[in-house]
Amino acid sequence: CVDMPVFANRLGRKIRVESVEALQSLRERLVGAPLWMQADACRTSTNHYVVVRVTKHLKASFMLMVNTRHPVIRTQLDQGFELAYEKMLEGKKVDMKISLKELVEQFYHAML
Repeated sequence: CVDMPVFANRLGRKIRVESVEALQSLRERLVGAPLWMQADACRTSTNHYVVVRVTKHLKASFMLMVNTRHPVIRTQLDQGFELAYEKMLEGKKVDMKISLKELVEQFYHAML
Protein backbone atom coordinates (compact mmCIF):
# COMPACT_ATOMS: atom_id res chain seq x y z
CA CYS A 1 0.00 0.00 0.00
CA VAL A 2 1.38 3.39 -1.01
CA ASP A 3 0.89 6.24 1.44
CA MET A 4 0.11 9.24 -0.76
CA PRO A 5 -2.66 11.80 -0.93
CA VAL A 6 -5.43 11.09 -3.41
CA PHE A 7 -7.52 13.82 -5.00
CA ALA A 8 -11.16 13.03 -4.26
CA ASN A 9 -14.11 15.10 -5.38
CA ARG A 10 -16.79 13.89 -3.01
CA LEU A 11 -19.29 16.46 -4.30
CA GLY A 12 -19.64 14.78 -7.68
CA ARG A 13 -18.18 15.61 -11.04
CA LYS A 14 -18.71 19.37 -10.85
CA ILE A 15 -16.71 21.68 -8.62
CA ARG A 16 -17.67 25.34 -8.27
CA VAL A 17 -15.02 27.95 -7.55
CA GLU A 18 -15.70 31.65 -7.05
CA SER A 19 -12.20 33.15 -7.15
CA VAL A 20 -8.83 32.84 -8.80
CA GLU A 21 -7.39 31.82 -5.42
CA ALA A 22 -9.89 28.96 -5.13
CA LEU A 23 -9.03 27.86 -8.67
CA GLN A 24 -5.32 27.90 -7.78
CA SER A 25 -6.02 25.81 -4.68
CA LEU A 26 -8.01 23.32 -6.75
CA ARG A 27 -5.21 23.12 -9.30
CA GLU A 28 -2.61 22.42 -6.61
CA ARG A 29 -4.78 19.69 -5.07
CA LEU A 30 -5.51 18.13 -8.43
CA VAL A 31 -1.95 17.99 -9.74
CA GLY A 32 -0.47 17.08 -6.36
CA ALA A 33 -2.10 13.67 -6.10
CA PRO A 34 -3.17 10.79 -8.31
CA LEU A 35 -6.58 11.18 -9.88
CA TRP A 36 -8.95 8.22 -9.77
CA MET A 37 -11.50 7.86 -12.52
CA GLN A 38 -13.94 5.22 -13.62
CA ALA A 39 -13.60 3.97 -17.18
CA ASP A 40 -16.00 1.83 -19.17
CA ALA A 41 -14.74 -0.20 -22.09
CA CYS A 42 -16.62 -2.25 -24.63
CA ARG A 43 -15.63 -4.30 -27.62
CA THR A 44 -17.76 -6.03 -30.23
CA SER A 45 -16.49 -8.82 -32.44
CA THR A 46 -18.30 -10.85 -35.07
CA ASN A 47 -17.30 -14.26 -36.35
CA HIS A 48 -18.85 -15.58 -39.53
CA TYR A 49 -19.36 -19.32 -39.77
CA VAL A 50 -20.89 -21.33 -42.60
CA VAL A 51 -24.44 -21.28 -41.26
CA VAL A 52 -24.36 -18.74 -38.47
CA ARG A 53 -22.89 -15.40 -37.51
CA VAL A 54 -21.81 -14.99 -33.87
CA THR A 55 -21.46 -11.52 -32.36
CA LYS A 56 -19.78 -11.12 -28.97
CA HIS A 57 -20.19 -8.03 -26.85
CA LEU A 58 -17.64 -7.56 -24.09
CA LYS A 59 -18.12 -4.82 -21.52
CA ALA A 60 -15.97 -3.91 -18.54
CA SER A 61 -15.80 -1.16 -15.96
CA PHE A 62 -12.59 -0.45 -14.13
CA MET A 63 -10.84 2.21 -12.10
CA LEU A 64 -7.84 4.06 -13.46
CA MET A 65 -5.28 5.86 -11.39
CA VAL A 66 -4.08 8.82 -13.46
CA ASN A 67 -0.60 10.14 -12.72
CA THR A 68 -1.28 13.88 -12.82
CA ARG A 69 2.46 14.56 -12.88
CA HIS A 70 3.00 12.72 -16.18
CA PRO A 71 4.03 15.31 -18.81
CA VAL A 72 1.16 14.50 -21.21
CA ILE A 73 -1.49 14.57 -18.49
CA ARG A 74 0.05 17.64 -16.84
CA THR A 75 0.02 19.55 -20.16
CA GLN A 76 -3.66 18.76 -20.66
CA LEU A 77 -4.53 19.89 -17.12
CA ASP A 78 -2.38 23.03 -17.36
CA GLN A 79 -4.05 24.10 -20.62
CA GLY A 80 -7.50 23.82 -19.06
CA PHE A 81 -6.52 25.73 -15.93
CA GLU A 82 -4.74 28.49 -17.89
CA LEU A 83 -7.83 29.09 -20.00
CA ALA A 84 -9.98 29.23 -16.86
CA TYR A 85 -7.55 31.70 -15.21
CA GLU A 86 -7.65 34.00 -18.23
CA LYS A 87 -11.46 34.05 -18.31
CA MET A 88 -11.76 34.60 -14.54
CA LEU A 89 -9.26 37.48 -14.63
CA GLU A 90 -11.40 39.07 -17.36
CA GLY A 91 -14.36 38.82 -14.99
CA LYS A 92 -16.11 36.14 -17.03
CA LYS A 93 -17.69 32.97 -15.78
CA VAL A 94 -16.30 29.81 -17.23
CA ASP A 95 -17.20 26.14 -17.29
CA MET A 96 -13.96 24.21 -17.40
CA LYS A 97 -14.18 20.66 -18.64
CA ILE A 98 -11.06 18.56 -18.81
CA SER A 99 -11.50 15.37 -20.77
CA LEU A 100 -8.94 12.60 -20.65
CA LYS A 101 -11.04 10.40 -22.93
CA GLU A 102 -8.61 10.42 -25.87
CA LEU A 103 -5.63 9.65 -23.63
CA VAL A 104 -7.49 6.77 -21.96
CA GLU A 105 -8.50 5.41 -25.36
CA GLN A 106 -4.89 5.59 -26.58
CA PHE A 107 -3.75 3.75 -23.46
CA TYR A 108 -6.48 1.14 -23.90
CA HIS A 109 -5.57 0.47 -27.52
CA ALA A 110 -1.82 0.38 -26.84
CA MET A 111 -1.86 -1.75 -23.70
CA LEU A 112 -4.89 -3.99 -23.86
